[in-house]
Amino acid sequence: MLNSILYILFFLFCFYSGRGLLIFFELVSKKTVVNRLIFKIPIWIFYPIIFLFFIGNIINIVNFFQKGINLFTISLIVLPIIFNFFRKDHLKINVLLVTANTFCLFLLGLSTNKITFHQDAASYHLNNQAFIRSEKIILGLSNLHVRYGFSSMSEYVNSFFWFQDNFIFVHFVNLIFVSVFYIFLIWVSLSSKDMKLKLLSITVALYGVLDNFGIEGGKNGYFDIDSIGKQDTAFGILFFFCNLFIILQLNKSKKYSNIDMLILLLLITFTIQYRIFGFTLLFGVLVITLKFKKQINLWIFLPPFIIGSIWSLKNFLISSCLVFPIEITCFNSKWKNIMMIRSQSEELRFFHRSYNLWEESLLDWYIKWSDRYLNYYISINLLISLLIISAFLVLFFKIDKQNLFNSFWTLAYSILMILLWMISAPSIRFGYGIFLLTCYSLSNFFHTPRKKITKKLIDKNIILISIIFASIVGTPLFSNYEPKTIFNSFRDLYPEKISYVESNNWGVRVENKMNQNIEFCWINKLCIPPIDYDLKEIYFNGYRLITVE
Repeated sequence: MLNSILYILFFLFCFYSGRGLLIFFELVSKKTVVNRLIFKIPIWIFYPIIFLFFIGNIINIVNFFQKGINLFTISLIVLPIIFNFFRKDHLKINVLLVTANTFCLFLLGLSTNKITFHQDAASYHLNNQAFIRSEKIILGLSNLHVRYGFSSMSEYVNSFFWFQDNFIFVHFVNLIFVSVFYIFLIWVSLSSKDMKLKLLSITVALYGVLDNFGIEGGKNGYFDIDSIGKQDTAFGILFFFCNLFIILQLNKSKKYSNIDMLILLLLITFTIQYRIFGFTLLFGVLVITLKFKKQINLWIFLPPFIIGSIWSLKNFLISSCLVFPIEITCFNSKWKNIMMIRSQSEELRFFHRSYNLWEESLLDWYIKWSDRYLNYYISINLLISLLIISAFLVLFFKIDKQNLFNSFWTLAYSILMILLWMISAPSIRFGYGIFLLTCYSLSNFFHTPRKKITKKLIDKNIILISIIFASIVGTPLFSNYEPKTIFNSFRDLYPEKISYVESNNWGVRVENKMNQNIEFCWINKLCIPPIDYDLKEIYFNGYRLITVE
């Protein structure tokens, strides 16, 4: 109960801080952005994500010169909420919408009752955040742990929300993305008149409900919030929204807004910062640019270009690569470790069992990929879910014959994304956003309800709101609904005692490993996994450099 109340307050802080940022933008640019519609969707839904985007990039910039978390950083990040007082107008209050959203936040907040750390958090995420919090950028940091080379934006955002020994706010960051997703669905249900958006909401919400049924008790590739420390859910939701905006823009014949496009570009930048697979979104940007080239002002590309360049510079300083571990993007530097870069690239393809388009058949790849039982049963559950969703759409809705072309190219686009996922890193958790996109592409074929009773139920929001809240209730583990009266201390999830021994190469190693294949360092910046090379530490001009001897 208390955890849920705390989360609601956390969400409101992020919400009004994001609104404050847009008010500041209005004051500077003299352009209207607060409370506007972007791609027919209210921008206020995305206020919290805008704030998280601001947090991560501010810390990234500050970290070039000093430790990421300091009084200056905190002051700068807290400042935006003040700008809310510069606007006398308030959000239009829809009592039903506010009530539904509050109930949604309350239910999602219950997930804190039984949350755990993801094993990757114990292995490297927490330590990566510890470096960001306490030291300015370290050149060649990836030489200490290869995973530091990826250094997602989630590390920078999460590093801000450490609270002494309690990591509850780090979990709340993940919940922000989930909340925005469901608030979008709720808004569509209660406020939107667009039947295409209503069908989208019904489809993806039904997909979420079906996640609770199937082989091994369920799991069909829908996002989850069962653990702290991974950016998969956040990336999946960002990826879904970016693709939705791209498709909505391309389906327009003439209407174009540079402000909408700027927001989309910044959202894509944020998505890429979370995971490099977000680069695939640039294909959609290219198509939009070619279609609306006469209406596009080139200035809208400048802010995302600057932010992206700063991010790429960070990647280079950490790993010597603009996009780690893609060798073609790497440059010679004192901290370059070419053998590690090449081995990591190969290891990723092998570990995730990527599809080699030119050397193996689709069936051979699936047999190899599904050898991992997790992939097998989730892919079967996903297929069954898509069949149920298709049957539901066929039974209750008419095919939209006037927009078949748009429907087919949307489906082709989602198939292209699936193929790119297969040939890169086809881990189920990397595909959350693509599976949501696939659900949308199926719903896009339909429009009008077949029967008056179905239309009446949709108009009265009975069907949609019921499916949405069934999906929300099923998102946390059901064990989370056990009553709790105190705030959880996530430090309790640590092992009672961690023993470290001196490493032959650098720093220390874990003596009492919980997993024979993974070193769980937790929070100890001196702790590194086994490596087969010697490290050398160099100091120059106030910076640390980790190089390979």
